[in-house]
Amino acid sequence: AGLLSFLGLRRVQQRRNRKPGQRIAMPAEEISTVELELRAVENPQGMDAVDHALRMLAVWAQDTGATLPALYALRLSAEEISVFL
Repeated sequence: AGLLSFLGLRRVQQRRNRKPGQRIAMPAEEISTVELELRAVENPQGMDAVDHALRMLAVWAQDTGATLPALYALRLSAEEISVFL
């Protein structure tokens, strides 16, 4: 999701910065294929759940005075959110 958001932001910036009549450079075919595959498995509702879970963890840490460890990775599945510290 983060990568797709970055790509979307980059395209908006390219459109804003182009001169009238100028075309935006299109990615190579294999890169376009990868992007389409990523969009096919994108899970916006899951990202909302991850955002909510991380925010709740931050509130808990603030309320208890605990220090949050560095987040190494996160895995989202249909059943759970796994956080790797």
